[in-house]
Amino acid sequence: MRIKREFKTPNRIVELFRNIEIINSAVRSGKNSVNFNHVDWVTPLSVLPLAAHLSKNNMSVNFNFDNEKAKSFLINNLKFPGGHVDPYFDTTNVPICKIHSNYKQLLTNFESNLLRSINVDCLTTPIKLLTAELEANVGDHSNEDHYWLHAQYYPKTKNCEICLADTGIGIKNSYVGTAHETKTHEAAVLKAITGVSSKTIERGSGIPTIIKLFTKGLKGEFMLMSGDCAIYIYHKKGISYELPFEWGGTVAFIKFPIPRSARALAFDYTKYIK
Repeated sequence: MRIKREFKTPNRIVELFRNIEIINSAVRSGKNSVNFNHVDWVTPLSVLPLAAHLSKNNMSVNFNFDNEKAKSFLINNLKFPGGHVDPYFDTTNVPICKIHSNYKQLLTNFESNLLRSINVDCLTTPIKLLTAELEANVGDHSNEDHYWLHAQYYPKTKNCEICLADTGIGIKNSYVGTAHETKTHEAAVLKAITGVSSKTIERGSGIPTIIKLFTKGLKGEFMLMSGDCAIYIYHKKGISYELPFEWGGTVAFIKFPIPRSARALAFDYTKYIK
């Protein structure tokens, strides 16, 4: 597996797919480990789904690269691939955590630390809406007793990245037996993005509102992956990926910049709320 220093999210997404397929190939071959041959940097999107997938398949990792800083961060800080079993957070960084589905406090802690660190008033409500929506939807498409979380705020670039994953039944199967049952994973992911819940009671602010607020309003990025489909949204653009494998669960990713200019700091989130 390889992780390059890539800044464009669509390229990072494709790289993630390649690494997942390397794990799948190892599983099919009966291997109990995979090699990490190159790592330039570590981000939630790049490593959290790999950690969840490796752990599900009881696979270990051989760190065969020379970047000692990245290696130390993966092993000592993130505990890759197994992650932290006990909920853990450190200021504006939530290392890889495997968390019981009933425990939602970790996102709230991250929210509080992030808001205190950035001190940007116009983001207080949007970030609270985001964490509330993520908390409300954790486990909805899983049927498992745990989920995975990794979040990071980068003070130098003023960007925040959050990734959640589970290895449960996936979005398509979560709609089985409801009025929203679909024939394809792509149709199921599209339903989830447009706000169709697998539950009879709607909760949170709604995924469509969050997507609009953070991609159009804050020029951020969003991805939802389940089964053989992933949909990536940036501003007014969207990309649908047909995966070369089937992810048995759901991965949600969001990245957004922290406003810095006077114009950006005047951001009015109410324009994007229904």
